[in-house]
Amino acid sequence: MQQHHLIGSLSARAQGVQASKIREAAEYGMKRGGVLPLWFGEGAWPTAPAIVDAAITSLKAGNHKYQPNNGAMNLRRELCAYHGRAFGCALEPERITVTPSGMQGLMLTAELITTPGDRIVVIEPGWPNVGESFKAVGADLEILSLVPRQGHWELDIDELIDALTPATQAV
Repeated sequence: MQQHHLIGSLSARAQGVQASKIREAAEYGMKRGGVLPLWFGEGAWPTAPAIVDAAITSLKAGNHKYQPNNGAMNLRRELCAYHGRAFGCALEPERITVTPSGMQGLMLTAELITTPGDRIVVIEPGWPNVGESFKAVGADLEILSLVPRQGHWELDIDELIDALTPATQAV
């Protein structure tokens, strides 16, 4: 029987993306008791009963079909209203896109604004998926490190300005 190797079928870009250290930490932590599972951005507590009940009610009402690409309009309107209350400025629902996860939103952003070879300045330490998402779509990364000073993380603004070039697509 012929053996197929998945690695050979992956693009060079995909092969260049590093495995997530978040997954590594999660696998390690899942095997131990007394560890708060914050590795995937999940809370340490169960979902509130009111949210569970609202989800069940919504599913029973038939809300389990495909939605518009940018998300259900009623949800986008409510997000605009919340944004107005929280930040005191108006947004239009047409400017809102709802994604099922932060990772999907990040990948969509990377795909939409990046052409292979664009420079992306990534500030670390931070969420490792930011840089890897842009690398996956062919960006060249410039890594800037925050430095600890007097008990706080600081960014050298001069270093940031020096890192910006006409080829820089995003920070």
